[in-house]
Amino acid sequence: MPNSNALYAEALMRLGQADQARVRLTSQLLREPENRRVRVLLGEARLAADDAEGALETLAPVASWTDASKHERELLAEAEARAST
Repeated sequence: MPNSNALYAEALMRLGQADQARVRLTSQLLREPENRRVRVLLGEARLAADDAEGALETLAPVASWTDASKHERELLAEAEARAST
C-alpha cells in the first residue's frame, strides 16, 4: 500500500496538484522516515508549492547520503538556493 500512495502522489504532482501530493506524502513520511523515495517526492512537492523552507527541511538528509543521485543532490541545492532568497 505505501508504494501505491507514492505513485498516487506522483500522479497528483503531474496534474499540478502539489498541495494534495504534499499532504499524502507528509503523512507517509511520518510513518516511514527512512523512505527515500517519499522524502524526495515530498521535497519536490514542497518546492512545487513554493515551500522552499519545508523542502529544505525534508531534503536535508540527502546531504549525508553517500549514494545520493544527481537528481537528489540537485533538489537539495535548489531547496537551499530558494530558501536563502
